[in-house]
Amino acid sequence: MKFFQNFSIRKLLYNKNFAISLSIVVAFVFWLIISLDQNPERERSFSSVPITVSTQGTILAEQGIDAVNKDSILQSASVTVSGPNYIVSSLKTDDIKIYADLSGVSKPGTYTISLTAVKNTSKTGFSIIEVSPETIQVDFDYYDTKKFDIIARADGVTTSDGLISDPAKVTNVDQQTIEIRGPRAEIEKIGSVVAYYKGDETLNTTETFEGAIILYDKSGNQLDIKKYELPYEKVDISVPVFKEKVLSIVPTFSNVENDLVTDYLIDNNIISLSETKVTVFGQPDKIDSLQKVELAPIDISSVSKANFKFDNVSLYLEDGVGIRSDFSTVNVSFDLSKFAHKEITVSKNNIQYGDTLESNIRAQFKDKKIVICGPSSVVSKIDANTAKQFKLNVDLSGKVAGSETAQIYNVPYSVVYPSGIIAWEIVSSDNKTIQVSLSEK
Repeated sequence: MKFFQNFSIRKLLYNKNFAISLSIVVAFVFWLIISLDQNPERERSFSSVPITVSTQGTILAEQGIDAVNKDSILQSASVTVSGPNYIVSSLKTDDIKIYADLSGVSKPGTYTISLTAVKNTSKTGFSIIEVSPETIQVDFDYYDTKKFDIIARADGVTTSDGLISDPAKVTNVDQQTIEIRGPRAEIEKIGSVVAYYKGDETLNTTETFEGAIILYDKSGNQLDIKKYELPYEKVDISVPVFKEKVLSIVPTFSNVENDLVTDYLIDNNIISLSETKVTVFGQPDKIDSLQKVELAPIDISSVSKANFKFDNVSLYLEDGVGIRSDFSTVNVSFDLSKFAHKEITVSKNNIQYGDTLESNIRAQFKDKKIVICGPSSVVSKIDANTAKQFKLNVDLSGKVAGSETAQIYNVPYSVVYPSGIIAWEIVSSDNKTIQVSLSEK
């Protein structure tokens, strides 16, 4: 009661805090009245709202069915919305989405699809009242993915005099094939895929160009690439430029211990080759430096009067050099009709190991019998005195003697031939060893 007795409207109106609060309330009421009066309900149209036609996540996608020629389908439609002026005025095209209703699509064919507009914003207070057009026509078909080889083609590209070129090829090995997706009927039309470059160049070396992917049907007619989905539409293609040269084929040998043998065999026409010349190609500087093509080495110790033919001996080619001829191996035969075999006994005293053994170790060998092959005119003149000049070299590095009994090793050896003797030892490489007994002195 005391509060009401002391209450005075006059005092309240003159209270500063109350006056400020009252002013704010009154101002808000006036703003609200004005806003409602100035923002009546209105309609607004958006003319380019994108249309989404997607089978993703539907039974159509599971069946491999999709819309055909999406680029040619109507891309956008008009949407009319209604609401307060202040809300409608703030809307943007991105605040609305249009979806094609695919619920009636169950198999390939042409369908009239209804369009549905939905809100794509957190803003409220407006309504979507119309979509124009209300429907679009869409073709549906099974979609397949198929892999094709890419054929490179470069027109208008020539080489300088003295050089030749191979057909263009796709530079990147990962792009020599391409997977193309599209309607089944369109995929079945594809006959070839070409990476095409059109230029006007004269090449001195291999060069790379950008080739555009072009699709052709089985009759060679160009197809509309827009009907297909490609991972890329351009690839690098190279035009290989090289030089050719005809070179002589020369045999080579391994396990040759006698320097006189190779020259003798070659210079005296002891060796016959099924092919004596080969056409090679490569970069000009590489080909210019080549004077011959060697064969893979033939083990000379395996050549004897009983074993004188070697088939399919490979050509040895440097990196960057290829063969133009229609063969890559050569048959090699030796004319050993005028050759002879002879067994030689090398004295244990003619077995040499130099300083390859510790000084406190004693090495003991037995005489070693070897069989040599050489020209009859040479072998027939090897008498007892000449035979004594044959020596064997062995390496005893790292070999140790037994503590109580002698340690036995089978060690490789090489033959030292007397001066002027043209011959080689006939022996299997895994049997070319001699036994040595090592004991402490």
